[in-house]
Amino acid sequence: MMPVLFNKGNCGAFFTKGAPESNLDRCNSVLVPGGEILPMTESLRSTDVTDKTLSYASQGFVLSLWLT
Repeated sequence: MMPVLFNKGNCGAFFTKGAPESNLDRCNSVLVPGGEILPMTESLRSTDVTDKTLSYASQGFVLSLWLT
């Protein structure tokens, strides 16, 4: 894993490469298309978000988590 934390004011982002599923275990909400923030449920974590994250990771993309 290669984490980088970026802070600006009272908001920030956590960028990481590698082991996205272990980072998603620490998330409590998710930003969905349209800008709505939903609670991170086990259903979302185990299907939609993990599948999309692993798909991006296989293409070399980096996971970004926003911290508030």
